[in-house]
Amino acid sequence: MAHLIEHGPNVLVVASPSGPKGFDLALIAALQERANVEIINYASPFVARDNTHVVVNRAITEGNQHITDLKYFEQQTGIRVTNPLDAAARSRDKRTYPTDYSGLVVETEICSNLEEILDCAHRFGRDVVVKGPEGYQSNELAKYTGETDIAEVQKVLGNITKQVVVQPFIPQFVSTQIRVVACRDSCGEHHVLGAYRRVPAPGDWKTGPVWEGMYVEHSITEAERALGIEVAKRSNLDFIGMDLGYLDNKPTLIETNSSPGGIGLQRHIPQASERYAELVVHLATVTHSGS
Repeated sequence: MAHLIEHGPNVLVVASPSGPKGFDLALIAALQERANVEIINYASPFVARDNTHVVVNRAITEGNQHITDLKYFEQQTGIRVTNPLDAAARSRDKRTYPTDYSGLVVETEICSNLEEILDCAHRFGRDVVVKGPEGYQSNELAKYTGETDIAEVQKVLGNITKQVVVQPFIPQFVSTQIRVVACRDSCGEHHVLGAYRRVPAPGDWKTGPVWEGMYVEHSITEAERALGIEVAKRSNLDFIGMDLGYLDNKPTLIETNSSPGGIGLQRHIPQASERYAELVVHLATVTHSGS
């Protein structure tokens, strides 16, 4: 599947196996106004393309094997890949949060077994949330509030072969969770593009489309914007989503997302695709000129 025009640099978009959809389609449309665009499935062989100057990596959520493949592609061709692959892989791994986002992120512990998780709950003095370390589906997230939840926690441990991430369960996060999105400009500076609230389904505490949550409009505050820019800088990602919640009346980082997309982004930050496309074309042009 390809769409070629006679102007602009050449850009390769790596899509998920099911093909581009949602935000990816908006980004591709914005790119097609500015560049020659080719779209491939991330499972396709990554071979050198003559005169291709940048790769837009939008299949990062498919797993770290994909990152490994693209790293090899980048090394062999010298083609610039966005987001930076090392930063994207590190951002996927929540076990890096205590180091990378010290002072910004809610308290985060790394646990390997049930005993360590229960010890965290005791030390935190409150309920805890147990998460898979590299993104998660519905079977990789649980809340521990007491003995009756042990089975759910053990189910998460059984589905994950690595360590799990444990954070305190903050009730305010359920009602105040905010997704902030930032993008670099052509000078390498990060700018917050906007934000929206992530609201769980009635009676639930989990947010996001996997759990039928909703996204609603949000007017970002200066404190949220400042935190978003600092997290984006530390992440070294070109394009990043950040989930924030309020703790002691201050915004606090919960998670980062190296491949933000979905209905919330399309509906509430429609300019995101245009801004990301502008960055990609700038990087492609710089690569092409050799400067």
